Amino acid sequence: MLRDKLAVPANIRAKSLLYLSVLIILSAFVASARAWFAPTTVSRPASGNPPAAYAPAAPPLQRRARRRNLSLRPEALNFSRRVGQRFNAPGREMATLTGSLNFGTEQHNIVIARLQDDAGEGVTVTLDGGSPSLNWDHDQREQGAEVTGPNTSVGQRALLERLVLDSPDQFVLAQLRGASYHTVLRNARPVEAGGTDDYAGPVYDVVRISEPHREHIAGKVRWQLFYLNTQTGLVEKIISEDHDARVEATLTEWDEQDGEKFPRRISWSRQGQPLMELTITSVSYLPAT
Repeated sequence: MLRDKLAVPANIRAKSLLYLSVLIILSAFVASARAWFAPTTVSRPASGNPPAAYAPAAPPLQRRARRRNLSLRPEALNFSRRVGQRFNAPGREMATLTGSLNFGTEQHNIVIARLQDDAGEGVTVTLDGGSPSLNWDHDQREQGAEVTGPNTSVGQRALLERLVLDSPDQFVLAQLRGASYHTVLRNARPVEAGGTDDYAGPVYDVVRISEPHREHIAGKVRWQLFYLNTQTGLVEKIISEDHDARVEATLTEWDEQDGEKFPRRISWSRQGQPLMELTITSVSYLPAT
């Protein structure tokens, strides 16, 4: 009799099981909803730096070598685009120029190798197959170029340095070592044009480039005036100071080879007197090794 009194009717048991199932389903749904809508958090180490999984990946070495910002100076950027792709396109970091060099009564065969890097360029000049030779890079601004050979002189070093510095490529690459650019004249006539009203020749924008912190190269404060033809956008004259004397480089016979423009002839004068002349017969561009 007691067992019969304690027995639970079948209909009540069925209802209880149904309620229990519904409760379990609702609990699972609430737990899922909380997990779904909960904000995602990323744990950071005590130093405050992002975890390694979120740090930007290091670029490949080849890309890192070409990560140079050549757009710091609009004048240099515009010029670099006019002369070709050697400042931006990979595979053209090294330029080899061959030709002849005359200074005074001497004439020499010459090879100039210019290798770009992240901070500017390194240059090697070789005369007559080996001696004398010159090595220069952006780290040698203060002590000047290194010249080797049996009969080299200070004068030869000074002349060979002009080959490095009085270059149209330096107009672009000087910004990588922190040189300042300042346009001092626009649409300027050459001095020899005078004040004639019927002048129809080229006019120039003149840009002064000064080394950072008035650094010295071979004992001279380095500044240069670059004359850019307003019609072609090319450098046609570079004026600088050498021991209080005016040195002028005239760049002529601009040519194009493999999509790259360069002057085939550069003539230097000092205080109006002829100093030396470089004639380029061939140019080749190769990737850095």
